[in-house]
Amino acid sequence: MRRIATALLAALALLGPGCGGDEEKLDYPAREVKMPDLSAAGSVSGSVFFLGDPPPRRRLATACTGHDSVPDETLVVADGRIADVLIYLSEGTEGWVFPWEKNEAAIDQEGCRFVPHVLAIRAGQPIRIRNSDPMAHNLNMGARRQPGFVVSFAGPGEAVRQLMKPELSIRATCDLHANMLMHVHVLDHPWFAVTGSDGRFEIAEIPPGRYRLAARHAELGEQSRSLVITENGKVENFDFQYAR
Repeated sequence: MRRIATALLAALALLGPGCGGDEEKLDYPAREVKMPDLSAAGSVSGSVFFLGDPPPRRRLATACTGHDSVPDETLVVADGRIADVLIYLSEGTEGWVFPWEKNEAAIDQEGCRFVPHVLAIRAGQPIRIRNSDPMAHNLNMGARRQPGFVVSFAGPGEAVRQLMKPELSIRATCDLHANMLMHVHVLDHPWFAVTGSDGRFEIAEIPPGRYRLAARHAELGEQSRSLVITENGKVENFDFQYAR
């Protein structure tokens, strides 16, 4: 393993700093847009709770210069609420087709960690991938239902890529540092959120109707609940609970 990592570092060094910094041509195929009526749209908000005492957070050893260890982000719980949970409409959005989302999402490699740990984006949305660390990194996007990609950096730099199809729970890793892992969720509609450090979420601009709202966590799994949005309705305290 040490030989492989050394060979990768040597190859990256030959390419020079920011070797991943190419701007890939973005692809927005023509398609017929079918938008819902949002004139009486509502919203849903809530929290994701962890029942009982969460396991203590470990620190993970790393080979990054200047970082002997980093906090384990597998399960982050504060005041009984869970961070990094994807919340999304899993049923009820069929038939709608939205314009391409052209605002960039961002992934940074900083402090020998991916920031954020969980990213949710629209299909086709450009992702600006940065390396803010002085050392070499790469990002290996391990998609299964579409072509993935690898972006390599010998030092600070950036690149832009896309994932064109909906796909949940894509694992992205750094081949040079085994501790570096993040999860990417790609959706074909705009009704999703990722819980913040406070474990809370809010999704707005949902047209009236019946849906399934799902919560997905890489370690704890997925669960869903029926959700009804009335005209201009505001559903609050729509909570999820996990236990271990």
